[in-house]
Amino acid sequence: KGYATAQQVLEKAIQKYPKSWAVQLAKAALDHDANEFRQELNRTTEFSERRQHSLEGFQKAVELYAAEVESLEEDKQESTVYETWFYASLGAPDLGKISDTTVSDPTQYPLIRKAIEELPGELAKRHMDKFANSLFVRLSALNPGVKFRYLKAGFEIVGDHEQAREAKKVYDYYKDLVTEIKLETEIDGSDVVGHGEPFGLFVNLRHTKEIERESGGFSKYLQNQKQGNYFYYNYGRPLENYREKFEESARLALEEHFEIRSITFQSEDVNSRAAETYGWRVTPYAYLLLKPKGPEVDKIPSLTLDMDFMDTSGYAVIPVESAPLPIDASPEQGDPRPYEKVTITQTLDEREAKEGKLKLEVRATGIGLMPDLDQLVDLKPKEFNITSIENE
Repeated sequence: KGYATAQQVLEKAIQKYPKSWAVQLAKAALDHDANEFRQELNRTTEFSERRQHSLEGFQKAVELYAAEVESLEEDKQESTVYETWFYASLGAPDLGKISDTTVSDPTQYPLIRKAIEELPGELAKRHMDKFANSLFVRLSALNPGVKFRYLKAGFEIVGDHEQAREAKKVYDYYKDLVTEIKLETEIDGSDVVGHGEPFGLFVNLRHTKEIERESGGFSKYLQNQKQGNYFYYNYGRPLENYREKFEESARLALEEHFEIRSITFQSEDVNSRAAETYGWRVTPYAYLLLKPKGPEVDKIPSLTLDMDFMDTSGYAVIPVESAPLPIDASPEQGDPRPYEKVTITQTLDEREAKEGKLKLEVRATGIGLMPDLDQLVDLKPKEFNITSIENE
């Protein structure tokens, strides 16, 4: 009701002041915010259409401002209308409400750049200067999870602008981080996994030795810092349940096509090991036990680990993604999973021998995924019939 009332007020204001860019900007921002609120209450297919309508409202506000700007005194000329359009294209007209879950529309960035460049004469340079300068000024107000996306989008508008040099330093730092650390997934054994049995998936961090040294290692991503009786210090960042956050993200990415049997994390005291490439190291992170939901499954999708790093504006969360992995799940049985160092203990229970019944408990341990019982031991004892097998 509140949104409806506000929209009615602004509709009347637009009728009274049809050339006011400020009123049109307020209406576009309200429409965008109302659409996000409706989507939170009830997800519908109308969201994209309504969002596009609100973004067109921002473009109209910019056109009204451009028609008026030459008549404005210099101290009243501002880049607010372009900045608000930019924030809305990132997910919310209020910069503080943009989060890693809000939906961006990258098609708006070239439109914003074009709108600024089409201002007459010196006005185009003046407004681009203001917009570029705001990139770094507003950075500290952002949710840490969207700083990288914010700067990447901002530089599509301002390019290599002198007024954005401080923001460019931070953005270059983010880009360097992305090139120095990668999330990798590796199938435990052959990629012919079949769809009748589960298979294992290693998740590892591959990184340079320099980034490991600068960040103090990656053991914190194996912690749930808000749980348990342990005390954690997160170097100026809020405490985070890193393991839980990755598990939620992985389940969301995998659950459509895979049955997730388990997710096992390395212990916090894990050490990195040298990679085959000089200067690079690998830190084991997790092991996933997955079973394809059908023979049509042909790949493991990208997994994401959110990693946070300190910067000049506080800290930023950089999502590190793995590449999709092709698999062959078409056969019922895939290739045997690798295992080694198997120890088998067999315990014979003779308590019911007088009734002609013997029980044999078989316990197998080893490194890797243990195969089925009949692949480990000979289950054809002479002079006995097997009446039942219980596999726990």
